[in-house]
Parts: sequence; structure tokens; C-alpha cells
Amino acid sequence: MKFCNDEGILITDYDYLPKDSYTFTSSAHNTMSWLDHILTTSTGIPRIDWSSIDSPSIDGYNNKTTQLLCNITLDYDMLSFNEISCNNSDHN
Repeated sequence: MKFCNDEGILITDYDYLPKDSYTFTSSAHNTMSWLDHILTTSTGIPRIDWSSIDSPSIDGYNNKTTQLLCNITLDYDMLSFNEISCNNSDHN
């Protein structure tokens, strides 16, 4: 947020989309979150077609995002490793 404010970049979805909007549903944790945002300058705002953002579009985006995230594979050891102060260069 600080970077955006410092550089005059607006997180326009905060101002134009409903506050309960989200782009990802985690069925594993039963949570919803916002994985991405719409960034623009003040001159870019009029160029965004907010009328094209409707429930079917959001549902399609959520489905596509879920498909892409499901294709990501992570090594189990990487997921279970939790030593914050580890100096082993193989873990970087």
C-alpha cells in the first residue's frame, strides 16, 4: 500500500467493487481472499469497463484461478519446513 501511495498508483478495486468482493475461495480453509488487484493511475480509471464485471465473469475467473492453482506442485519437505533461521543455502 505504501508503495502505491508513494508512486500515485491507485488500487481501484477498493473504490469501485463491493467491499465483500474476493477472487479466491479456499475450500480447505473455508475462507475467501483477494489474490489480485486492479492497479491504475487516476487517468486510467475512466478506461476500465466496470460494467463488464458481473457475477458470471467473477465465477469464471474464480474457476480458472482454481484450476491454475491446482496445477502448482510443491515439494512436501518445502511445505513442512518451518525453521526460520535456517542458513542452509539449499533451502533458499
